[in-house]
Amino acid sequence: MTKNTYYYKICDEISDEVNENIVNYIDLVGDVQHYQTNVKAQMTDWDVSYNEHFLKVGEIALRFCKDVAKKVWSVTISPILSDIWGMKYKTNEYAISHDHFPSMFSFAYYINPPENSTLSFPELNKELKNEHKMLVVFPGHMLHEVKPKQFTGNRYVVSGNIDNNAVKMGLRT
Repeated sequence: MTKNTYYYKICDEISDEVNENIVNYIDLVGDVQHYQTNVKAQMTDWDVSYNEHFLKVGEIALRFCKDVAKKVWSVTISPILSDIWGMKYKTNEYAISHDHFPSMFSFAYYINPPENSTLSFPELNKELKNEHKMLVVFPGHMLHEVKPKQFTGNRYVVSGNIDNNAVKMGLRT
């Protein structure tokens, strides 16, 4: 995978019930981070992998990253979920341009995003329109941001980071 690449797919295997439970959880816990991260919107704890519904998204992201590594790099990786969190953006809320280095991959999963919801990649000069059940994976070192936009409703996102277990242990595969 090159530095300036991202991949996405629609995750039909995630049920409406799982999505509803994720949205309810994000609404229930509220803003745990107090706008102190790059995300200037409501955000959960960094690691909500104990929640089975978030974990379902994480498991699909792990499989997708493994597939991308195999197809693009022709290598087999042993991906692990480093962390996973949820966000709720209201109109004009945003995320400052940032990366997730040293993570191998980062991901974002969208639940019923507003019509003009996008994820921006400044290095590519590209805005990726968000779709319901869209899972986007990209290199952890790739800059990304959410630009402030006006919309109706809320923008719910599950994001996380994925590392290669062999790299974490200091091994090479």
